[in-house]
Amino acid sequence: MFKFKKSKSVSLIIKDHVIRYAMMNHNDITDPLSSGEKYLPTGVIRDGKIIDRDRLVMILEECVDEWGLRRKDVHFIVPDAHVFFRELSIPTSIKKEEIKGYLFMELGNSIPLPFANPFFDYVTLDNVDNGKKILLFAAPEPIIQEYVSVLEEAKINPVSIEINALAMYRLLFTLDRVDPKEHLMFIEFDVDAVGVSIFHQHKPKYVHHLVNAGHVEQFEIEESQEMVQLHFTGDEMILYSDLQDTIGEIERILNFYKYSLHKGEAEVSHLVLTGDHPYIKHIYNQMNESLPIKLESATDLFNEAGFSIAPRYLTTMGLALKEVPK
Repeated sequence: MFKFKKSKSVSLIIKDHVIRYAMMNHNDITDPLSSGEKYLPTGVIRDGKIIDRDRLVMILEECVDEWGLRRKDVHFIVPDAHVFFRELSIPTSIKKEEIKGYLFMELGNSIPLPFANPFFDYVTLDNVDNGKKILLFAAPEPIIQEYVSVLEEAKINPVSIEINALAMYRLLFTLDRVDPKEHLMFIEFDVDAVGVSIFHQHKPKYVHHLVNAGHVEQFEIEESQEMVQLHFTGDEMILYSDLQDTIGEIERILNFYKYSLHKGEAEVSHLVLTGDHPYIKHIYNQMNESLPIKLESATDLFNEAGFSIAPRYLTTMGLALKEVPK
């Protein structure tokens, strides 16, 4: 499923609060050739939408020069806030090579979407009695085209796009840390949002985007010679309460997956926590106390695998392992 055709590849992730990249050598994935990040001022991107295009281009151009990415082929991520995910049944009469055309005709008609002009992809599942099953991923094409335009203006060549969930799974799959029999949940806990995804038998089964309580503006960028990090300037007690509320939302998703989607016959048995939230250790401890499920942190995974890069790069590294079709 994940074969490599090049010895090197570059990934670039743009979120509301940060730009992050990694250049990977597929011969040694534990030691990236280079990596970097640049935290964004509040208001440049909001909920995955580019608000201040000129400023984003200017910041990207600085990053491209600093990181040596000019004219490089890069993989990039669709903003989680705009990813539409659904399992669909299609008629058995539709041949494999006809699925894309069928979706092109039916999306927005017999297959409703929350937006017009979709950019979409899909994964085929096993046949079932009443048709074929596919997993549909869609996003508004204008959003995608805006990011492509910005990247190209900054002298970067986008060659593929993907969603966060698949990038995270690819890295663990490559590390042979996936049991296909398990229902595995990834939780990417960032400053502004939380991405939740569940996999089973190497297929995504559930993808959801949660918006964190509005504390983003209370995190200030602190720079030193050693690192750049976010420092919280607000009321920690309120922050802790809101983090606990988000963990409660994750618990509700676990119950929904078990009882509503699987009628109590299947449940998540393994959690992997990643993300760049400055309070990620506190979040891990609270989840460990609240959820009676095996919980692993990206920090532990990276330490065990011998990675030389911070765990918040998990998605960035998984994206860099993406194969580009010929």
